[in-house]
Order: sequence, then C-alpha cells, then structure tokens
Amino acid sequence: MDDHFEIYKNLFIKQIKELGFKEISENEISYGVQIVGYYGTERSIFRLYYSKKGFKTDFSQIKSQKILELFEKKESPQLFEIEKTVSKAGKAKVDDVEGVKEEFFSIGSDETGKGDMIGPLFTAAVYVDETLAKTFRVLGVRDSKEITSQTELKELYTQITQTAPYSVQIIEPARYNKMYEKVKNINLILAWGHKEAIHEVLKTVDAEKKEVKRIIIDKFSTIDYFKKEFDKEVMQISKGEYYISVAAASIVARYTQLEYLKKLNMKYKKNSIEFSVGMSPKNSKMLSRYLDFYSVESLFYLTKLHFKTVDEIVSKKTLLK
Repeated sequence: MDDHFEIYKNLFIKQIKELGFKEISENEISYGVQIVGYYGTERSIFRLYYSKKGFKTDFSQIKSQKILELFEKKESPQLFEIEKTVSKAGKAKVDDVEGVKEEFFSIGSDETGKGDMIGPLFTAAVYVDETLAKTFRVLGVRDSKEITSQTELKELYTQITQTAPYSVQIIEPARYNKMYEKVKNINLILAWGHKEAIHEVLKTVDAEKKEVKRIIIDKFSTIDYFKKEFDKEVMQISKGEYYISVAAASIVARYTQLEYLKKLNMKYKKNSIEFSVGMSPKNSKMLSRYLDFYSVESLFYLTKLHFKTVDEIVSKKTLLK
C-alpha cells in the first residue's frame, strides 16, 4: 500500500464522516482496505482497491438504496462519482479516475503575484506521474483561484508538497525591481521564474530517474522562450490549470504567497498595517499608512516600483508633507 493510496483512503474516511457515518473502522484486504461505518443503525461496508490502473472504490456490499443515494447526490470529489450503469444485481460501483491521460509524466508551472504591487513574484512547478495525477484529481486539486477555503488550500498544498517533486521561486521586490530596471519587461522576469522552478524539479526527477514526457506552462505571453531552454516537449497553454500538474503548481504558488503575506503583516502589525493580495483600494490605503512610518526608499524592498499606483501614492504623500 503506497502513500498515494493512503491519501485516497484518508480522504474517503474524512468524507464519509462528513456525510454522517460513525464508528468507522478499517482492515486490510487483498489489494486494498475494507472500511466499515454506521449510518444511523445501518452498517455499511466499503472496499477501496489499488492497481496499476489507479484506485477504485467498491460499493457492491451496500444494499441500502438510501445510502447509495447519498453518494449519487454528492457532486465532488470524483471519488464518489457512481457509474450510471448498474449490474443485474443492482449494485453500483465507482470506476477509475479518468480524463488525465495527457497529463501523465508532466511538469506543470504557474505563477502568482504578477498583478500585486506588494510583495514578490512567485513561480512554482510540480511533477506528476500517472499515480500522482489520479490521486490529485481525487483529492480535488484544481485552479487555486477556485479554492475559497484557506483550510482546503493548506490541506492540498501539504498533500502536493509531501508527495510530489516541486519547486517554488520567490523573486523578492528588491531583486524584481533590479531585473525590471534592466529588461523593462514583466514577461521576461516571469519566464526566468518559470525556467528556474522547472529546472529545479527536473533535477529532482532526473535524480530519481522518473520519466518526463512534457512541460506544461500556464501561458502568460507569446514569447517563444522555453523551447530552446528544455529538451522536452513544451506546451504553453491558456488556462493551463486545466492540467493537473499546472493546477498543483498554482496551489503551491498561491499558498506560498499567502504565507509570505502573513509573515509580512506580522512585521507591520504594531503600526496597524495589513496588506492583502491583489490591487485592492485597501492596499493603497495601507501603503499610504506605511509611508507614515517608513521611508520612500524602503519601498524598493516592499513593492514592485513600476506600478503606477506606487508612484501616485508617493506623489500624493509628498505633496501633503
């Protein structure tokens, strides 16, 4: 029983608890685990199996239509998608996770912080093989922008970083500002971040002798930067988070950004300064407040200086003095 199957099993147990099952127990069976739980007074038996094709949840021991309907009505994750065809005995089953063939053995990369005037630019890359791709689909890995729960984001980040080769490149404001001063092009800075993150993952994957068929990058420009950089098939795709490796990278980048911001805000808490992601009016107000306590020169280490909003806030603050 490998680590990925353990994740699959733990997620299943967590979700049947959420559905109201109590007194849950488990024991190993051939090629899997049997889980027993009580829904009210009804005893239910679930069997989870692993194979080279992936993971499967067997509902064939469930005789109660009421309990089967609990899973039929559940929209997510794919763990509970019951096959519409029912056997002669009236038994339902869950098939292997599908729809990820093109994602096997890939490194996906994504970034966050490009549109934020406060803080660094974050680029992340994650490798998935066949098992990881299926496991991440089951866990609910998707575009980080679709995840509103910080608890879920943290859980997914933890699962990804504990099971998959990954890398995060953090381009701090001071370094970012120096790079921008030199190249005057945000996309070239982004390309550098993606390149570095992907190369770090390639080092790990090569050391572990894992197969890489392609590199999938969430498209941010039309520049043909990467094909000369890597000796693999490179795909630059709009809305690349459709691919599980890119979606995983988006989660790693986003969570890293939020943790960075949390530490940054602790630093300025004494002055009631609290920044958030994006370009909200609140950030403009907070940056103006920041300048009540700190010098204009220090913005080099806090902000992306080419943002017009930064100039406007500095100019307004200077006029008021």
